[in-house]
Amino acid sequence: MAAFSQKNLIFLISQPRAGSTLTQRILGTHREIYTVSEPWIMLHPLYALRGDGYQAEYSVQNSKKALDSFLNLHPEGEDAYFQAVRQMSLNLYEGLLRGSDKNFFLDKTPRYYYIIPELYRTFPDAKYIFLIRNPLAILCSIFKTFVQEHWWKIQ
Repeated sequence: MAAFSQKNLIFLISQPRAGSTLTQRILGTHREIYTVSEPWIMLHPLYALRGDGYQAEYSVQNSKKALDSFLNLHPEGEDAYFQAVRQMSLNLYEGLLRGSDKNFFLDKTPRYYYIIPELYRTFPDAKYIFLIRNPLAILCSIFKTFVQEHWWKIQ
């Protein structure tokens, strides 16, 4: 395998219940593509740049202020953070790919639709597949899968 880079990454992004698991399984049969079930590894580091949208045992707002202060002092600013996250993530992805004879890693984590701008800023040279499904079909799938006859679960 040649040197692993962001060009070896494929992100499959969709809303939940949009068919991403089937698409991942089909793409995972390709002789060049390695994939695992929803690694979620990009959510935590990229949400650190936000002051809300997630919960933690510490103050999310104070964490964001501290990170902003730190990055404001850094000569490369926020770009340094994206570069560090990129390197960390590439190392993690490559670690899984190294044991295989494949050249591409497919990360299928539907919740990445929350971080598309940050993900693209981190990996502008990666490949992106966006699955779009009729929202009514998604809602129907959620009801069939999770609600069934237990209508109180809608809460």
